[in-house]
Amino acid sequence: MGMTNVAMRQWGNLAMRRLGASLIAPLPHCLIASLLVGAVALRAQQVTVKDGVYTEAQAKRAEALWTKACAACHTLGDYSTAAADKGPSLSDAAFLTKWNGKTVFLLADGIEKNMPNDFSVEISPAQAADLTALILQVNGYSAGAKELVPGDSQKAITIIK
Repeated sequence: MGMTNVAMRQWGNLAMRRLGASLIAPLPHCLIASLLVGAVALRAQQVTVKDGVYTEAQAKRAEALWTKACAACHTLGDYSTAAADKGPSLSDAAFLTKWNGKTVFLLADGIEKNMPNDFSVEISPAQAADLTALILQVNGYSAGAKELVPGDSQKAITIIK
């Protein structure tokens, strides 16, 4: 005797549930594995200031601008002046603690848009990148083969102690 239409549907639904469960059950494990692989790959692509993200020439190029636009308020290693007590030091543990984990973009963008705070000098994005290079150099980060360029690429570079 054959199955009725109702029985066939019930059997079909049961079979599909079991088949679907066997296909879907491993999904969370695959998803977790994919996320872990992606996180490892992302970590491998992360660039930090320890990776030589500016050039010696770029930091050198910033020295005159530093003297003109920054030295009156900020200390920066050997580039400091006695009168530089209005703004925070840019080469001490407090500076590195404040910027640890933040991007180079935030530092350069802040320099470009907010410094000097009397706006006596207009700083271009390229000059802000150069000043950032000088700040990194004085804080002990080694130069590399490529210049720090202004723009979104700076968002991928993290400042770390």
